[in-house]
Amino acid sequence: MASYLGTPMDDVVKLLNAVSALIGAVILPVVVLLVFRMFRIEINAFIHRTNRISGKIAGVDFSIEAQQAEAAGALEKAFESVEQRHPEIRVPDAPAAASIATRTITPTVVENASRSTILWVDDNPEHNVYERRALETIGATFVLARSTDDGLKRAQEQAFDVVISDMARGRDRTAGYTLIERLRKSGIQTPVVIYAGSATGEQRAEAKSKGALDATNRPDELFQMVVTVLNSLN
Repeated sequence: MASYLGTPMDDVVKLLNAVSALIGAVILPVVVLLVFRMFRIEINAFIHRTNRISGKIAGVDFSIEAQQAEAAGALEKAFESVEQRHPEIRVPDAPAAASIATRTITPTVVENASRSTILWVDDNPEHNVYERRALETIGATFVLARSTDDGLKRAQEQAFDVVISDMARGRDRTAGYTLIERLRKSGIQTPVVIYAGSATGEQRAEAKSKGALDATNRPDELFQMVVTVLNSLN
């Protein structure tokens, strides 16, 4: 008797489950479609950022960890290159100094850097290969100029997020300051960082008084200065 009475109830439960499953199968996709249509811009932007930061392009992993390691490696090589040209510049522990990349590079930093274009004015661009590589690792794009005139021309033709300049070029021993002066006279207020072979406390103070954001001769400091500027602009 109990078994007989229980059968209709089992049928009702099965019927309710079937109806529930049918409603879910029909309504859930509609709800998902509506949500996607309402927030498609935000969803696409999120997917785009995720793919750029963590995706794989041509089999190369561009995860944050990989970018940190690659940038740190480039900075270590930059220190080696700097010390070969300027033996007086000594970094007690270059790997530790280069580890600033690990502390600095975040998804936000990568997002900001990937939208940036940097003008680097230096008559010996081959001396800065590794410094550029460290910043290119996080998405920065560079335009190179070998003279003050060329740098000014490019800055007038295109907007840049940062300008990096050496100090002496040709006969002009303070070409970095000349560039800043000419940029400002042209109405260009782009932040300028002086990257030279010497950057004492007095020289840094002088650079700032001439309109530079700062001056340095260390690859890790240059990396940090540029990242700081890019973060402040976005």
